[in-house]
Amino acid sequence: MLYQEEEDSTVFHAGRIFNVNKLLRSAQHIPVLQIDINRFKGIVKPDALDPDRVQRADYTKPIIYCDDPEWGWVPLDGAHRIAKAMLEGVSKIPAKKFPYQWLTKIEKES
Repeated sequence: MLYQEEEDSTVFHAGRIFNVNKLLRSAQHIPVLQIDINRFKGIVKPDALDPDRVQRADYTKPIIYCDDPEWGWVPLDGAHRIAKAMLEGVSKIPAKKFPYQWLTKIEKES
C-alpha cells in the first residue's frame, strides 16, 4: 500500500502550493537514486525544522525532489530526512527526482 499523508498536506515552493498525496502517487514509479545531500545545504536548515520530526525521520526512505531551473534542487518531500542525515554526517541518501514539468499535475486547486 502506498504511504499517504493527511488529506490536506501540502508543500510550498516558489509561491505555489502542491498536494503531497498527489506528489506521492505521481512519484511512486520513479526510480530511486542515491544523491549527495550537500546539494541541499542552504536550502534545508535543520535548526529551522521541528526537532522532534527531524529526530523521528528515517532517511533510508527516499525523499522526492525536483530540479527547478531557477532554484536548483528543491526537496518536495523529505526535508526532515535530509536534516537528520545532515546532522548525522550522512552524505548520500535515497531519492526520487520528480520531473519539474509534472509540478502542474500536483498543484493544489484553489
